[in-house]
Amino acid sequence: MPSDIGEPIKIFEDPTPDGLICGRFFTGLQRLTQVTDLTDEEGYDLTEGLMALGRKLAMVWSHYQDYVREQDAAIKRLQSKPGEVNREVPHKLLEHADGFFVDMKSCLDYLVKVPRPILGPKRWNLVTFRDKGRAVAKAIRASVPKQHEDIADDIAKAIEQCVPIWLEPAIKLRDRINHCKEGGLDFRNFLVTVRVQDGKVVAEVPMANPKQTLRDYLHIVWTNLFVFCEKLVGMFLSLRLVNPDVITFSYEERPLSDVNSPWALVARLPMKG
Repeated sequence: MPSDIGEPIKIFEDPTPDGLICGRFFTGLQRLTQVTDLTDEEGYDLTEGLMALGRKLAMVWSHYQDYVREQDAAIKRLQSKPGEVNREVPHKLLEHADGFFVDMKSCLDYLVKVPRPILGPKRWNLVTFRDKGRAVAKAIRASVPKQHEDIADDIAKAIEQCVPIWLEPAIKLRDRINHCKEGGLDFRNFLVTVRVQDGKVVAEVPMANPKQTLRDYLHIVWTNLFVFCEKLVGMFLSLRLVNPDVITFSYEERPLSDVNSPWALVARLPMKG
């Protein structure tokens, strides 16, 4: 008899180098749950939330890669043309930059849903990353039980420290591109120029600011976003440790070239009497 089961369905394909999302992010955080008191239902809901967040991270990465490929292709096309100066506005660059920032913001919205099975729906009902993270930090301090207010304060500070450094600038740029705020972003900002200067070929590419190319800026935002997500989820999970007086989580900063999780389980030092 023919089977109606069919082939297994692949629910997620990790496009990142060495499976960064599946290995470092998803598997690394899932290991932390093994020393928490999450119920089976809470664990299932958390896994679903992490999978959704992982897919969004993959989308952000893919938009960055598409941007890189399109910029490189534009430079190659212009180099092959005769003349000392050649220009082009590759419209795909705007499309990929737009997609990058839209999914970056969407990723942050997915992130704020992850704590719900950890804290419970009555304590945590945020659905968007409002006010560039400030509203999230405020909600954390108000929602976490009093016995964990030190962890809540650490989580809130982790968000607040990121706001001026990269969160607010990145979200503002997203609003300019996607919502035409502050005058929007002219498509001519994505001009690519290749010129021969002093016998050398020089490429001029879209800039995020006078000292930084948009390509480099996208990579920095991607890196910050990934670290931000893995760090916050781990900090939230520490609220549900089975033996918080005996063990704790430790986060060690690592470059994204390292696919090993920066989270580790460590024993608390005994208090000196």
